[in-house]
Amino acid sequence: MKQIQLTQTTLHDRFFEYAGHCIDGQFIVTTQTQQALELVFKTIEENRYGVCLLGNSGAGKTFVFECLRRILHPQDAQHFQLKSCIGIVQDWNVDGDRIFRDKWVRKNMLWDDLMREPMGNYKNDVMPKVIFNADERYKQQGLKTHFTCNFSPANIEKRYGDYILSRIKGMCQVIGMEPSRDFRDLKNFRNYPMVYHPVKLTVDDVEWNKKYERSKNIKYVPTPAKTQGELLRERVEKFLGSKQQ
Repeated sequence: MKQIQLTQTTLHDRFFEYAGHCIDGQFIVTTQTQQALELVFKTIEENRYGVCLLGNSGAGKTFVFECLRRILHPQDAQHFQLKSCIGIVQDWNVDGDRIFRDKWVRKNMLWDDLMREPMGNYKNDVMPKVIFNADERYKQQGLKTHFTCNFSPANIEKRYGDYILSRIKGMCQVIGMEPSRDFRDLKNFRNYPMVYHPVKLTVDDVEWNKKYERSKNIKYVPTPAKTQGELLRERVEKFLGSKQQ
């Protein structure tokens, strides 16, 4: 798959630039959808809350997050991983509560298609456990969780209970996308090309580079080699000398 390099700097401009590579033609949105996207960009940039993006099937919710996941630098604090709610239920059916020790527990996450997942084994509703865990990670570690969902907050409350809806509202900005025609009906999607991201140097990296540059000006003077017997003799004499003192 080809790799592209984005030229824009703001998250808004980078998103629309990248979206243009993903579809045939221009990525056109309505005024209301534009307002929802601006709120999504603002929330992601501020990095205080996650985003719970609501809208009908085919509104482009997952497309928005797929684009954001690729244009955000992997070393940025806002970068996140994506997993479907159906996928996490399948994992739970195999591994049970051990899923909460997986790698995603230590990362920002997007849970895609909330409420589309089936019940787990033994009629366990798995997503309330995941959401409760996400809320704890948000409070203790500052990790952000995002959701996409086709249903209203009232439907979320009906299935999971008011305490789960309250936790979603507490850790996420709930944003609704305008009901529109199915995005997939346009048949203009191509693919998600890879984005080139230069490596960001940390403070330690910069300091190490400075030391390395300074060390290049120091002339290396090799010390005379010693045999193992000479080294052992020196250590024994040093030890006996310290004992006599």
